[in-house]
Amino acid sequence: MDKVESTNRGALRIRPHVLGGLMLLLALAVVAACGGGDDVTKTAGPTNQQQSTTTAAAASQPGANAGSFDACSLLTKNEVEAALGESVQDPQSFSTGSQDVGPGVTVSVSACDYSSPTTVHSVNLSVWIGSDAITQAIDQLVCQQKDRLQGLGDVACWYDSSHDELQVAKGGAFLDITTSGATEGPIQTLAQKALDRLP
Repeated sequence: MDKVESTNRGALRIRPHVLGGLMLLLALAVVAACGGGDDVTKTAGPTNQQQSTTTAAAASQPGANAGSFDACSLLTKNEVEAALGESVQDPQSFSTGSQDVGPGVTVSVSACDYSSPTTVHSVNLSVWIGSDAITQAIDQLVCQQKDRLQGLGDVACWYDSSHDELQVAKGGAFLDITTSGATEGPIQTLAQKALDRLP
């Protein structure tokens, strides 16, 4: 998946294919929250009672009340430096906060970029927290034909054969770790540390 990355001026941006893939995940979450495709097309909208019930059900899902969070809180600068084998600048963060994306479906997006001051090496962590539908979508759509990893989150796979981008889903959270300059082992270690600190 694409990721939030840092430019030399320090601004962060999200690349289009991360947004496209995650919009698909969000669409699946909305369909799941609405109970399937047939009911979605036949109803004009939830009544107040239905909306309250849907919101209460979503609130019971892991991550539903995560609200605003900072992906930079999931990894320390020292951990990233150990993974890259060199020093990095202070992390730069990006966050959308909590967004309603459909009836009873809320998602929070945050990213953190750690870049070397002297080389092109970097680590980028993008985190999406929503409902458990994220894990199902990652399992069925994103990781289906990719190199999977066992024992990391609920579902984990490498984005492609270069193994410099790791995608992991756990409960209602999706993590994308992209590196330039780190090998597989340190990337997996960073992913586990980030998973252990999820809100």
